[in-house]
Amino acid sequence: AINDDLKEVTVDGQNVRLTPIEYNILLLLVKNQGKVFSINQIYESIWNEEAIGADNTYLNLGFCGHFDGDGHQIWNLNATSTGSVTHGLFGLLGDGAVIENLGIASGSIGVSMGTSSGAIAAAAIGNATIRNCWNHAAVSGSFGVGGILGEVRHPAQDSDPDVTVTIKNCYNTGSITAQ
Repeated sequence: AINDDLKEVTVDGQNVRLTPIEYNILLLLVKNQGKVFSINQIYESIWNEEAIGADNTYLNLGFCGHFDGDGHQIWNLNATSTGSVTHGLFGLLGDGAVIENLGIASGSIGVSMGTSSGAIAAAAIGNATIRNCWNHAAVSGSFGVGGILGEVRHPAQDSDPDVTVTIKNCYNTGSITAQ
């Protein structure tokens, strides 16, 4: 049972301990029984902001647009967890993605048990370009860890095996730790 007034969940009379985020996700799913949500839809419903290329389903294939940071820098980008997820300003880059003219001035990006951590993007699963970008934040993870881009993946088993990612005029001074 869910008591929305008290923000409590019980199963067979026993309280279920949930974080506020877990509670909100459960409530969203209960109120929309039978509806299928993507990761982006859940993120946008819970945090009330647009998710950028974070959908980890291979049906979406990540962010495929053009993002021009216009020379801006982001301070205190903190994206860390203990789960098995990707972390970066952009989660996944898909075919045609271009990220340019952007810097990460400080922060901490990474996962203790997960995959793919990179300050600009966690992973590329399609032909993508990152140019004129830099990072000073600390990046960590189990594998697929990089200062600018965490890793390049094949988007699907039956897809074209030739994925080309171009990284040009970029640099990293942040620490990189792979466990």
